[in-house]
This record gives sequence, C-alpha cells and structure tokens, in this order.
Amino acid sequence: MSSIIYVLLNSFSGTELMLFAIALVALAIGSYTDFRKREVPDWMSYSFVFIALGIRLIYSAITFDWMFFVYGILGFFVFLGIALLMFYTGQWGGGDAKVLAGIGAAIGLKFSLDSMLIAFVINTIIIGGLYGLVYSFYLASRNRSKFFRKFWSLLSDKKIKSKQKTALIVTVLLLLISLFSGFFFGFKSVVFYFVSPLSVMVLFYLWVFVKAVEDSSFYRFVEPDKLTEGDWIVREIHADGRYVCGPKDLGIEKPQIKKLIELKKRNKVKKILIKEGIPFVPSFLLTFIATLIFGNLMLWMIGRIYG
Repeated sequence: MSSIIYVLLNSFSGTELMLFAIALVALAIGSYTDFRKREVPDWMSYSFVFIALGIRLIYSAITFDWMFFVYGILGFFVFLGIALLMFYTGQWGGGDAKVLAGIGAAIGLKFSLDSMLIAFVINTIIIGGLYGLVYSFYLASRNRSKFFRKFWSLLSDKKIKSKQKTALIVTVLLLLISLFSGFFFGFKSVVFYFVSPLSVMVLFYLWVFVKAVEDSSFYRFVEPDKLTEGDWIVREIHADGRYVCGPKDLGIEKPQIKKLIELKKRNKVKKILIKEGIPFVPSFLLTFIATLIFGNLMLWMIGRIYG
C-alpha cells in the first residue's frame, strides 16, 4: 500500500490527486445508488462534472497554466462522445453516460502514450467485460429456473440452431487448418492450434448465455408511480389514441411518468414492462482504482509476461 501511495504522490500533482479523490467519492456514491435503485442522481453526476472542471479552471487561473483546464475540457468531450454513443445504441443508461463525462473531466486528456484517459478506456473494456460477465452469472444463478428454461428454448430456436451450425463448421475448418499447419511447421503453441479455433464455439454459447440472462432477468413489470426517470420502456403505450411512451424514447421522462400515473388513476394503465440493465457504474469505480494502481492494464500484463 505504501508503495502505491509513493507512486501516486510522485506521478501526479496535488491538484490531480484532489480530482482523483473527488472522482472516487462520486463513483462510490454512484455505485451505491446504481446498485440500490438502478439510477444515478442527476445532482451527483452534474456536480461531479462542474466540480472537476471548476477545480481545473481555478488552478489554471491561479497558475496561468490554461492547458490544465483545456485537458479537462477535452477529456469531458471525448468521454461524453463515447457515453452518448453507448447511450443511443442502448448499451448504457443516461446516468452511466453522465458519470463517464465526469470521469473525463477529472482525468483530462493529455496527448501522450501514458495518458491516463487512454488507459482508462482500455481498462474499461477489460474490467467492464469481466464485470458484466460475472454479474450475468450472478443473475443467472439468482433466476436459475427462468434462465435455464430460456437458455434451452433459445438453443431449440431454428435461427439459433442455424447460427450454431455455422459456428461448428467454422470451428472444424479452423481446427483442420491448425492441424495441417502444425503438421508441417510444428506444434509450437497449443493455444494457437487448439484453443483459438475452439473459441468460436465458446463465443457462440457465451452469446446465447448472455441473451438468456437478458430475457430471463432484465424485464419486470412496475406500477407507474414506481417508475424513475430514464427507465427503459419495452412496449409502446398509447392512451386516448395518443402515444405516451415506448422504447424509442431511450428512457422515460418525468412528464411521461406523470401522464402514466394519471392513466393509472383512470384505470387505463396498470403495470408497465421495463428493461433493467446491469448496474455499470460500479465497474467504472473498479476501473478507476485499477487505473490508478496499475495504469494501462494491457501494457501492465504484457510487461508481466515478457518483462
């Protein structure tokens, strides 16, 4: 622990460490609310952004080092762009997007090979993927009866069977090519010649697994007064010949919730089917901590293997 603190103190300025401490607090709060309520309060995410940029602006005004503020603005917009892409493709909720923008403002974007922002992006792919997989196994275990019914149902589907057949053919072809090349050039790597071809089938069943988890664990009915801003509505809802809300909204808004509550009082709407995703802010917290300790995880692992 002391060696980690020593590295941090010698790698970053006091102002940067202050920004990192604020980021850790914000991510801890966001992780708690994301787990408990599946949402991140706007006051937290907006405060995170404004405080991070505000500290950078004050520091730049005092020291006349305006690049320190510019780095924060660049980090904010780069991560905001990534967040909006993930949001509009339905991968993340609005709370996740705002938190990521705040992280960008706190970290800042420096144009260097050891950029912490670039390291965070790479680490998010690694840790976020592992986190999502572990959480999916947790959901499958918690809803195992529904999960197994859905899993076997998917494998019995004609379209899925066709994809399974394609994956099997590709696997066999890759194995034959690997064995042929290994026979002539020598079996220098078991991973390359055997594990790599078999990974095609592993990825196929992993895809089926994730889809079964989604179908068995991500959907639930809630009453209109239990809805929160940003909830994903699965089916379109119409009342009095007018559209109220639906999946195209990319998250329900407060006026729509108010309208649904009114419709419930008139017995026109009872419960709403919503889709809940994985609480992803905790993975940001884990990634941020890992980035502070190890830097770029990919480079760190390569160094451990070949160093």
